[in-house]
Amino acid sequence: LAQEPAQETSIAIGKLYDEYTASIPPGSVEQSTLLTTRIHLNHLARLLGTNTQLSILTNEKIQGYVNQRLREDNGRG
Repeated sequence: LAQEPAQETSIAIGKLYDEYTASIPPGSVEQSTLLTTRIHLNHLARLLGTNTQLSILTNEKIQGYVNQRLREDNGRG
């Protein structure tokens, strides 16, 4: 019997970012949408760390990220 490949149980934020952006076919998404997506993914990587595994993210860690983003001066007033 052939063995099925082992599935990853978690993925790091940086790898998710790389795989997601590489999977988007050229011309399939508006440039403004890509820019917005990259901005949000860059904030996640910057504040949570590119090596952070998604499997360890808890509600508290995600809320901490949201709170950090809210405290940042983003020029929106």
